Amino acid sequence: VQKHSDSGSDSCPDDVRVISRKLMLTLSTKVSLLALALVLVTPLFQLLLYPEDDFSMRAWTQRLEVEYERSALAKAAVLAFAPNVVSSSFPEAWQKELNRTSGTFESAVKEMVDFYKGVTYFPYLLEGFAEEVDMDGQVITMPGQTQLTGVEPQRRENIVYQRVERCLLDRIGCNSDLKAGIYFDFTQPKKMEAAMDICLIVFMLGVMLLCTFDLSRTLDIIVIGPLQRIMGNLRKMTSDLMAEVSKVQHATHGDGDDDPWDLQVSEIKLLELVLQKLANLSAIFMQQNVVNKEEMAAMSLEGRGVLLDMMQFGFADERVSHIPTESIASVLQAVETVSWKMTTEKTIINSWALDLLQIDIEEIDDIASYIFFDSAVGQRAGRACAGPATFQNFVKVVKARYTNQPYHCYTHAVDVLHTVYRLL
Repeated sequence: VQKHSDSGSDSCPDDVRVISRKLMLTLSTKVSLLALALVLVTPLFQLLLYPEDDFSMRAWTQRLEVEYERSALAKAAVLAFAPNVVSSSFPEAWQKELNRTSGTFESAVKEMVDFYKGVTYFPYLLEGFAEEVDMDGQVITMPGQTQLTGVEPQRRENIVYQRVERCLLDRIGCNSDLKAGIYFDFTQPKKMEAAMDICLIVFMLGVMLLCTFDLSRTLDIIVIGPLQRIMGNLRKMTSDLMAEVSKVQHATHGDGDDDPWDLQVSEIKLLELVLQKLANLSAIFMQQNVVNKEEMAAMSLEGRGVLLDMMQFGFADERVSHIPTESIASVLQAVETVSWKMTTEKTIINSWALDLLQIDIEEIDDIASYIFFDSAVGQRAGRACAGPATFQNFVKVVKARYTNQPYHCYTHAVDVLHTVYRLL
C-alpha cells in the first residue's frame, strides 16, 4: 500500500500538469484562431460601404466652380464687345470658341450627373451656382443649376454637402461668408451600412455561440469526461469499501454500531464520507494487534511502553490480564488503606490552580502518589500497574537522580505529571 501510495503521489502531479498543458494549449489555439478569424472576416463587411475618402465629390465641386467662372467671363467678354463690333465681322473660329466656352458650365453639370449614374449615391441639388449673375452691372445668364433638381432625402443623416474650397467668382451665394456646394443623396449607402452592421452583429453572435459550444465540448473531453469516470469509479469502489468497513466495525463494536451508507449523494459529499470511513477504519486498525505475544515478550520495557501506552496499540487486555485477580484485589485494598499526608485540598489538585513551588518537597511526593493512585485517572490506570510501595521506591530513585537545577528539577517533573493528569 505504501509503495502504491508513493507511486500515485509522484504520478498524480504529472497527470495534472499534462491535463493543464493540454487544456492551455487547446484554449490558446482556439483563442488565436478566433482572433485571426475576426481580423480577417470583419473588414469584409465594409467592402460594400461608401469609402470614407471619396475625392470625386470634391473634384466635381471644384470643376463646377472653374467652369462657372470661365463661362461667366466668356459671356461678359461677348457682351462687352457687342455694342462696338458687328457680330458678322467676328472671325469664324473665335465665334465658335466663344459659343463653346459660354456653355461649358451647363455641359459640366450634365457630365457630373452621368458620372454618378453608376453608383448608389448621387447629387440632387446645386447651391451657389445661380443662373443669373451680376458682373459689373451686367446680368449674365448661366444655365445649368436647374438641371439638377432631385428629391431631398427624408433623413438628414443621409445628406452630404460638399463645399468649394475657394470661390473663384465672387457672387451671391459664394463669397467670403458663404461657399457654393453640391448636395448628395446617400440614402442607399446608409441603408447598406445599417444592413452590414446588422450582419456584423449576427456574425459576432454566431461566433460567440460557436465558441461557447466548442469550449464546452473541449472541457467535456479534457476535464469533465475524466472526472466523471473518476467519480464513477469512486462510487463503485466506495460501495465495496463500505461493505468491508461495515464488516470490520460490526466485528469490533457489534451490530449496535450501525452507520447507514447513502450512495444517493453528490460526488464531493461521497468523497468526504469515504475519507471519514477510512479514518474510522484506521482507528480500528490502530486498536488491533500489531505484534504477537512472543514478539511482545521479547521486547524491552521501553518498547512495550511505546506500543501500549503511547501509541495505544493492541494487547490492552493482556496488560491487565497478566496480573492475577487476587493480586489486583490486594493492590486496590492496599491503596485504599494508604493515607496520603497532604495539606493541599484535593479540589486544588484537580484544578489548574496547583502551585508546586509553594509546597514542601515531602508533600510533593504524596501529591504525586495521589495523582497516580486516587485521582480519576489513577483509579483506572495507576492501580493496575504497580503497588504503592513499588511506586514510592520508583519516586525515590527518580528524585535522587535529579540535580539541584532551577528549572529541570524534581518539582518540575511532578508539575509535568500534574499537567498531563489535567489534560487526561
